[in-house]
Amino acid sequence: MIPWKSALVVLLFGFAIAPNCNADDEKASEESQSTSNIETITVVASRTDRDPDRVPATVSVMTEEQMARELTTNIADLVRYEPNVSVGGTGSRWGLNGFTIRGISGNRVQVVMDGVRIPDEFSFGPFLDSRRDYVDVDSLSKVEIMRGPVSVLHGSDALGGIVAYTSKSLISRMQDEKPWFVETKIRFDSSSGNSALGIGLGFRSENLAGGLFINTEQGNEKQSGGSRGSNGPQREQADPQEISINNVVAKLSIFDGMTHMVQLTLETHKHTIDSQILSDYGSSFFGTTIHSRDGYDDRKRSRVSLKYTGQFDELFVDSIKLNVYSQYSDTVQLTLEQRESRGLQMNRTRRSTFEQQIKGFLVQVDKLLDLDKTNHHFIFGWDQQVIDSTQLRFGSTSLPDGTPMREFFPYPTRDFPHSTNTHGALFAQNETTLLDGRLSISVGIRHHNYEVDATADAIYRTGNPGQPQPADLNDSKTTAKLGSVFRLNDEFSLFGSLAQGFRAPPYSSVNVGFTNPIAGYKTISNPNLQAETSNGLELGARYITEDMSIRFVAFRSDFDDFIEDYSIAPRFLRAGGIDPSDGFLTFQSINHSQVQTSGWELSGELSLMDIQRIRTRGRFAFGTAQGEDNDTNQPLNSIDPAKLVAGITAYGAKWQGSFTLTHVADKKAGDIAENTYPPIDGHTVIDVTAEYEIHPNIILNVGIFNLTSESYIRWSDAPAIGTDAPLRFAQPEIHGLVSIRIAL
Repeated sequence: MIPWKSALVVLLFGFAIAPNCNADDEKASEESQSTSNIETITVVASRTDRDPDRVPATVSVMTEEQMARELTTNIADLVRYEPNVSVGGTGSRWGLNGFTIRGISGNRVQVVMDGVRIPDEFSFGPFLDSRRDYVDVDSLSKVEIMRGPVSVLHGSDALGGIVAYTSKSLISRMQDEKPWFVETKIRFDSSSGNSALGIGLGFRSENLAGGLFINTEQGNEKQSGGSRGSNGPQREQADPQEISINNVVAKLSIFDGMTHMVQLTLETHKHTIDSQILSDYGSSFFGTTIHSRDGYDDRKRSRVSLKYTGQFDELFVDSIKLNVYSQYSDTVQLTLEQRESRGLQMNRTRRSTFEQQIKGFLVQVDKLLDLDKTNHHFIFGWDQQVIDSTQLRFGSTSLPDGTPMREFFPYPTRDFPHSTNTHGALFAQNETTLLDGRLSISVGIRHHNYEVDATADAIYRTGNPGQPQPADLNDSKTTAKLGSVFRLNDEFSLFGSLAQGFRAPPYSSVNVGFTNPIAGYKTISNPNLQAETSNGLELGARYITEDMSIRFVAFRSDFDDFIEDYSIAPRFLRAGGIDPSDGFLTFQSINHSQVQTSGWELSGELSLMDIQRIRTRGRFAFGTAQGEDNDTNQPLNSIDPAKLVAGITAYGAKWQGSFTLTHVADKKAGDIAENTYPPIDGHTVIDVTAEYEIHPNIILNVGIFNLTSESYIRWSDAPAIGTDAPLRFAQPEIHGLVSIRIAL
């Protein structure tokens, strides 16, 4: 563990020595210019390599260099400076949630790694919560976040946006005919005592390249903003945790110059969290006291993928891309309790698993044509995925001497039957450029077929007595998009897009099944669920010069047939939700007619003054949004408060330092659905980071975060508070991170 005061000394030392570096004005100028104008490419926005400022969409691209300078340690850090994008999970035993983009979250946001979708989120009851934090950010070369519906390009679940991870590249590390590389990275985080080590090595010959990237992290829970360390719900300190993350990526590439390349990728990811849930120690409910509760959670993901890219000079084909893959994920969550009820001591065990296997392939054909003063980039492709999902819960209770006790629920049980989802889609796109490159128009269409095949095995039937036979599902959906960018001159451009998104009815919503005979309620399947759909509109402007950039976008999305799980079954509403056949209160997944979100975002960068051989550059970003459920006329709770980020970066020949201020507005009662969550105060946080080139092959990064020790809770964490002490969900006070990178 590195005390924050020590990290602060290192940071100040870096600033102190920077002005004395042996560098002239010209070299410092070149460094700052190259740093601020690093070529950034997005693929997720159009399935082609494009400058983000040339696509009719809002895309954030975070490079490996940027993540290193900002000392990014996890997926929440990825978006800490991104308005209208968030990741929650602070204070939770289960770790970080998935992404929320402009108020749309969970499995409604597509997340992919090298084109392979990250496993779904799934939760049920108090002892199963499988989340989507299946990535080690130190293994990434790039992260792209595209806002708004993108189902035309990326299929089902890209209802509200997509987050695309790209793993580290071999070839980019061996430029100028370099035959090999070796690199290492060491990082320390004072807020958790975590230490991370990354090692990369690779080789390259005339037609072959191979490499291995190993990342490991060990540590403890991240400190909370509270100080009270007592047991029970009023505990403010974070629950003790031991955390271990291990990620390995192996790559082998065979290529023929720049014409053909085949790449094999093997990846394994393992994330374990052992928790002593002291915030539950001593808690009581319905005459039962929890003396202790500990959790042992294990999350694994393994992937193999084979990619081919080929360049051709044929009549109908310029390039072909093929990606064939298989991925397996497994979440195992074990809870051990010592409890007492009516003077009787008991030991209770709950074990939950969620497994998912994905097999698929994608083939894409590109063709460039010049026709009558217009340039066309045609894309055609087929996307196929087969997703097998299964889940199991088991529980047992015994006396201290090991004598088993009767369970009130039939264990083992499944909360949905084994389900196989098959997705197949044909897509096409044409990007047309005309008026000497000033106007580009993009038109795309995708026809998607999807099936759900459910199998009720003996475990599902025994654990859910009286449930109807699970339902299969077979349907299709066609989505389209239209986008355009018009450049009035070399600096100023306007853009707009209309895009549709959709999400096939989830297997767990169609066939969710659970019966609680003691409490007198159950959930039943709904084979009539409709696919969720969205229509998104974006209008924006960009002004880009060498010294300044300004970007503005206004957006609106309408979502139809939003799915709500565990609603009162409509056919029993007249009876108060009671099924007269068994007297059970009955829940079912249903569609809501419409949800609407809207807002705007403004960002920019500009060169500032030169101060004694030091160049400075400023940046800012602001975003605000609102959302409403039109069925209930209530605000959408998943909308994040308005956020402003402003910073200044100073550059020297061998160093740079940044000062960043983040201000988040209050989440007021009027922005929250009635009788759900209390308001949350806004906050202002100051972060300072610095980078120093000790040697051309050795780079030091240092950061001090929350410099003023602001006590604050992010809105994305607030819904989990419940009756617990709020400060257990608060972010750490002032803390430091240090990393050193060595590349040969």
